[in-house]
Amino acid sequence: MTVGGIATRLLDDPMSPCEPRSCCGRARLRKDWDNILTHDPLGDRISREKTLWVVLFTMGIATNRDEIMQILDLERWVLDFFMIWGPVSASVLYSSRFNDVDTFHHALWALFLFGMAGQIACFNHSLRGMAAFTSVLYALIGLAFLRVACMLPRARRFCAFFGASCGVAAALSATIACIDLNWGLHVRGFMWMNALWETVTNVAFFVVTEYRPERKRAWDVPVCLEYIVKRYEGFHMMIMVCSFLFPLALQGALFASDPHARAVVLLGNTYAVALKLGLLDVDEVPIERHAIRRSRPTAIGFLCVHPVGMLGIGITGVGFVAAVQGVRADFTTTALCLGPAITWFVTGVTKLLHEPLSNAQVHTYKAVALCSASLVFLAPLAFRLDVDATPWFVVANMAVTLLVQLFIEYANGSALGGWRASAPRLLIDWDTIGERVGSRVSSMEHFFTVLCAVAVFVLNQGLGHNHDVQLYVLKFFVLFGMLAHTMHYAMRFADDDGVHKVLWGAFQFGLLLLLEGFDDVDQTAPYSLFKFLAFAMYMFVGVGFSGRIIIRLPRARRTATYFSLAALAAATLMATTLPIQGFGLFQMYAVAAIALFADPLLSLLNYGCTSSEEARRRIAMPVNAEYLVSRWESLQIDVMAVAIVVPNTLFPTSSATTACVVCGDALTCLMAIALKASLFDVAPPDLGHHAVALKERARHLFFLSQMFITLGISLTGGAMNMLLQEVSASGASGRSDFAQRLMPAAVSLTLAAFAVSGLSHAPCRRSVHRAKAVVGFNGAIALALWPMYGAGATAFETVTFVVGLTSLVVASQLCLRACWPSHL
Repeated sequence: MTVGGIATRLLDDPMSPCEPRSCCGRARLRKDWDNILTHDPLGDRISREKTLWVVLFTMGIATNRDEIMQILDLERWVLDFFMIWGPVSASVLYSSRFNDVDTFHHALWALFLFGMAGQIACFNHSLRGMAAFTSVLYALIGLAFLRVACMLPRARRFCAFFGASCGVAAALSATIACIDLNWGLHVRGFMWMNALWETVTNVAFFVVTEYRPERKRAWDVPVCLEYIVKRYEGFHMMIMVCSFLFPLALQGALFASDPHARAVVLLGNTYAVALKLGLLDVDEVPIERHAIRRSRPTAIGFLCVHPVGMLGIGITGVGFVAAVQGVRADFTTTALCLGPAITWFVTGVTKLLHEPLSNAQVHTYKAVALCSASLVFLAPLAFRLDVDATPWFVVANMAVTLLVQLFIEYANGSALGGWRASAPRLLIDWDTIGERVGSRVSSMEHFFTVLCAVAVFVLNQGLGHNHDVQLYVLKFFVLFGMLAHTMHYAMRFADDDGVHKVLWGAFQFGLLLLLEGFDDVDQTAPYSLFKFLAFAMYMFVGVGFSGRIIIRLPRARRTATYFSLAALAAATLMATTLPIQGFGLFQMYAVAAIALFADPLLSLLNYGCTSSEEARRRIAMPVNAEYLVSRWESLQIDVMAVAIVVPNTLFPTSSATTACVVCGDALTCLMAIALKASLFDVAPPDLGHHAVALKERARHLFFLSQMFITLGISLTGGAMNMLLQEVSASGASGRSDFAQRLMPAAVSLTLAAFAVSGLSHAPCRRSVHRAKAVVGFNGAIALALWPMYGAGATAFETVTFVVGLTSLVVASQLCLRACWPSHL
């Protein structure tokens, strides 16, 4: 096999339906007018990979909260938002038409990750630096368009137009990076031009092609609608968590000590739940009725207004955090009123752009009600309400708006399908086990999946202060034990009805309060917030989720009773810690054991207490394999972004350490790329080979390995942050003995867990399958031994060694797949 062939197959998807390509792949359309309704086989894979960029974008917006609280300049916050959004939007424009799984695109998105990391590093420190990285990102997408224009005559005009647009945007950003910032209004003028450039470009292309029929089909290129809808839906939920709830979750100290801050955090959480439920009505539209499918004008309108809606959500988050921290009253009130007004006006407009599901009159009434509510949100500014009353008014108006939406449907004869209390049901039973029901990971579940990733960020902050790995691991399993219980429930019973909306909303509310407990200054005190919320959440999971199945679904009563008792046992253990001083480490170990081994123990009891396969099937229930696979992949991508990339892309504070900090940022990106490549490499080529779809033992092994993969990624981010902070402060000679022992151990755990996860799947060729696992285990052993043979190393040398060896291990495993492309 040639070197070029190996390089191509090294990163190509083994399930790609395309014919062989050159080393850099060949340009092709994901959709064209003659196959616009056919399914894109690469859509789901590409969407999962691009989740990392979505988290980075929304977390990047969240990192700007410190600066905005100091300068109190909402206009600057808006301009910064569009500077980081512009390249992301351009990447979606490109990906929805030309993205593929080949060497070129892997390299493109790796470089894009480096550029986004640079943006985040400069966000709070240097406008010039952020503008320079923005220019680089625009240039990358522009070059990608130019490549397609050269290789694909069918899309040449489209790519030339939007490639030139990216070039102009890159020039605007480069101008901001080069001009004297003392120019004041002139700088803001260029930033406003950058903010408006996407809308100008979209409208211009529409005007150029709309009124010339021969240009419509020849110049324009259809989008992969499933991809772009999924991306834009994800933006709403991500920015709500990262730019709204994430800053609120870091207010634990104020939440515990200040009644006003406590009230505002609770109000903010309530607003977020209502906002999420309200957006579900607009976002979850059948693809055939989506604005992008409806007509070209509605598609252009949707693409232009959607980022403004995200902007409104972000401004609302700024307002609630400002209210918690007691920032100047006029700034706080303006943000609290302007953010919801923008959000709901844009939501109303977006609803009008979509095609009505059935009753056009109801559709219009609901859109008008949303736009009218947006004006009501501005009332505190008009009537000069004080800063204490404004959050209450905003949340009350939000609740009324949601109720009005439901009332309009009910009054016009709607069955309120998505809000009715349906009877619980099994997604799959033994007689339908061959059917595929889809992953069914609702946007509400993904909402608190990201919130769990944010919890890892909070845990890593605590680890940097107390250096207590034991406590970190126990808190991790207490938190993820709750998530595991909801997974056991959802992979059997998840549904889209009113009951589940309430259950998931309440779970999210409690989870945010638990994060406040993570950040509490005195978590060891009797009846501390952390211990009480952990007890309450396990009680809720045991009674609210499994209890409903026990009462209303006799077929699943035994299994639901078991999981309910497991959750209630964890709640009882946490209850015993309430009156004592300290965390109660023994009880937390027991809770962690329940989280890890509840499902395997159920299978063991089932096999030990039943005499036949028929009897076991009457008790046990099959699971939705697609749900479990999708849920773990999205969780680990989210944790990777929040724990590794965002906190470890640092800005050099001293010229003496600039080179080391820049190298540290590059190593951070390499680590994220290596772990992401390993995550997708260990996954089998199809669901039939996946552990979840095989025997129960394989499923349990897979589930346990995912827990430890997530723990390893989390600890890797925390240790890497301590080391890179030391590098930033002391340069290449800095040391941190604790973190230098922790980081190789954490990555060793991650690689070993990846190897176990790979072994749990069915092999296509056993020798290659085992060889990849051996490489992973050997890499894990080598990393675990680093503290012994690298005892005199510095923090920078430790990070370099760990990232380098991890990349080598992953590259070796990919080479095995490249040489035998039909195998795992």
